[in-house]
Amino acid sequence: MVDLAPATLWCLALPHSDSTTRHVADCKRELRKLNMQLMFVFVELLSALVDQPDKHARLLTTTNQLLQNMLHLVSQMRPAQVSCNPLESSSPGK
Repeated sequence: MVDLAPATLWCLALPHSDSTTRHVADCKRELRKLNMQLMFVFVELLSALVDQPDKHARLLTTTNQLLQNMLHLVSQMRPAQVSCNPLESSSPGK
């Protein structure tokens, strides 16, 4: 089994108006990398559950960390999405 350390999340600053596009592109690239790592860890987790059911705790921890990092990046992208789509922020019910 390959030892995969939890992905570390780069500390990204909130975007400035002139760097919103670059920031969103950076977030998308990081989300893609985290998604690939998550798929790999998920396959490893399934393999561990079949072969050694009592040795899955490390992979669950890694999966949890990857999901938290992805959630953080999505939350960081939200202000940039709102600034790119002003109609969304003024929709009724908000």
